[in-house]
Amino acid sequence: VSRHPGGVDQIMLGAGRDITQLFESYHSFETYKVLDKFYVGDLVNNELPVFPPQSKFYQTVKKRVDDYFKSANIDPKIDCWMFLRYAVFMVVAISFWFGGMVFQESLVVVVAFGLVSGFFTALIVMTCIHDSSHFAVTHKPWVWKIVGSIHDFYIG
Repeated sequence: VSRHPGGVDQIMLGAGRDITQLFESYHSFETYKVLDKFYVGDLVNNELPVFPPQSKFYQTVKKRVDDYFKSANIDPKIDCWMFLRYAVFMVVAISFWFGGMVFQESLVVVVAFGLVSGFFTALIVMTCIHDSSHFAVTHKPWVWKIVGSIHDFYIG
């Protein structure tokens, strides 16, 4: 468990549950080869939902996407533009929040600054925080934890 590339937290989130769909969506087909040595047993009760097997369509699309990233030598979890976008959203949200605090002579200006700041704050949540909560930003669990902490501090 401690050697899981996604970190211990992800393993513990699924402990005692049927995580078939979660596993299948996050892991490549090559990962299936190592599963036998981690086999514990069959699920004996259905207290939690049990999911149907993957459709042929899903398997085909997943394989094509995996093959595309491999052939193009692209790591879908490392994208410089993604981090630049996150930074721009943060700078704009904080700048307009600050601007609304400084330029308080006009209610219209304060409301406009507040709307822009709120919009970009929502974009931060819908992009950066969402991607990190799905472990899609990097391969490093410590980055996911830092982003979660930023979310807790900034969003509340």
